[in-house]
Amino acid sequence: MVITLGGGILGLLYPVFADDYDTLLPFFNGFAIGVPGGATLAVFEKYLLKPGQRRFSFPTLVGIRIVLYTLLYSALIIIVKGFNESIYYDQPLLAYIKGEQFTGFLVHGDFRIILVYMLTMSGLIIFTQYMSRKLGQGVLYNFITGRYHTPKEEHRIFMFIDIRSSTTIAEKLGAFRYYQLLNDFFFDITGSIIRGRGMIYRYVGDQVTITWRLRSKSDNTNCIRTYFLIKATFQKLRERYFVSYGLVPEFRASLHCGKVIRGEIGDIKSQIVFHGEPLYETAQMEKICGDLGLPVIISGPLKEQILPSSLMNFEKVSPPSSGRTHLAFDLYTVKQKAI
Repeated sequence: MVITLGGGILGLLYPVFADDYDTLLPFFNGFAIGVPGGATLAVFEKYLLKPGQRRFSFPTLVGIRIVLYTLLYSALIIIVKGFNESIYYDQPLLAYIKGEQFTGFLVHGDFRIILVYMLTMSGLIIFTQYMSRKLGQGVLYNFITGRYHTPKEEHRIFMFIDIRSSTTIAEKLGAFRYYQLLNDFFFDITGSIIRGRGMIYRYVGDQVTITWRLRSKSDNTNCIRTYFLIKATFQKLRERYFVSYGLVPEFRASLHCGKVIRGEIGDIKSQIVFHGEPLYETAQMEKICGDLGLPVIISGPLKEQILPSSLMNFEKVSPPSSGRTHLAFDLYTVKQKAI
């Protein structure tokens, strides 16, 4: 919706840039080209070209986009301008398209300028979207606005997810195949994280850290929902992983919440980071989760911030006396009830 609306606004702005606003017709043409152009761009980027990011290099995808969008916008410009102006000048569509005025527009007029304008604006939208995705959800916007130039205190939920028996898997597959498995694993869990309204904070080795703002109890349940969405995703992908790697990766998750400082750090390489005791405590919980052989573990403070549900139940667990750092709160595992 944002890209579609942006396409309409950019279409309306073109007559202003081109100093062609004697009548309302150029604005109508620009809007009528920009809206379907923006909508088609959004659909192509989300459903057609996004899956290809795993198969093609960045330069290849750029080349595909140039050809695809040149054809798309050329067709849109010809159809919209021909249709609207044939009505405006009260002429049959085919007669107007074959006429001197329209052919002059195509050969000597603004056709190429409009096409370059649309391709340039689309390129800026795609590049901004690409950079935003590479930097992380909301990071580019926060950098541009300077939101975290001054550190801020936030209450957040954190979930650490890591692959179980990763060392054994790496020895079995070898370094290159293990990297491919990690890449597939992180790629395949992303959709579940987005559906659960989580933000990917960082990848470290075989671990991904996901975070949410601490909000209402109903909203906070999204963190547990995300865990079960990921679990369901890998149930569906079992066969594909087994065919590709001879195994299906299992993972464990630890969830906790608390007060952290979020701010921008670094100069040559800047990034937005979180600092605070909850991150350290979640890391300790991850180790306890592995020691107990549990698939998921959640802290008592977070449990109190989650809306009780008839679809899940919590069971209290006791950390093993293995010298791990003592945590000043209770721990629970969570199970999904059969429907």
